[in-house]
Amino acid sequence: MKSYLTYLGCLLVITACSLFPAKTFNEKYATAVEAASAALSTTDQLLNAGKLTKADAVNVEKQIDNVKEALDLAKATYATDQATGGNKLAAALTTLQGISTYLTQQQGK
Repeated sequence: MKSYLTYLGCLLVITACSLFPAKTFNEKYATAVEAASAALSTTDQLLNAGKLTKADAVNVEKQIDNVKEALDLAKATYATDQATGGNKLAAALTTLQGISTYLTQQQGK
């Protein structure tokens, strides 16, 4: 049941991003940080449920760490160059969406 609730939480964060898209950089950044945390929790739950191998989970966790670093870089860049910071944020969000899609697919196995 805990696994399902964690998965549901991740799905709700992703759905909320789609239904109520953040408008400002700070809103997008905050939503992305929440989604990255939810994806990490979902990865752990899928591993524990046997829906991800250890190698897959490690790979996903590395990708989530990369997204978090990219988000921090985007935020730092945005302070001095809003256009570039926004582009870096968009790239991190694209990667995060790919991770979320993969995790959703693995849940169905």
